[in-house]
Amino acid sequence: MTNNAEVEILASMLFNKVDVDDSLAALDAEDFQDSKHQAIFTAMGELSARGDAVDLVTVGAQLQSTGSVESAGGMNYIGGLQACTGANLSEY
Repeated sequence: MTNNAEVEILASMLFNKVDVDDSLAALDAEDFQDSKHQAIFTAMGELSARGDAVDLVTVGAQLQSTGSVESAGGMNYIGGLQACTGANLSEY
């Protein structure tokens, strides 16, 4: 999967609960080539498994609680995902 596709998948998961469920059912962290994206996807999966919301605040907090913020590219990188549209998830 391309880097752009990975970013769009993560962005869509931040804004749409259905996309979270669909992506977690279809993908594993290892499907992401970029290690930053693997860490973010893993955090999203952990949140979802607990029934917590998946958004920028909760993903950032989850990454902080596991000491994974830097491996996920830092808070600026994570926050930058909101600039992506996350549209057309099914295309990726």
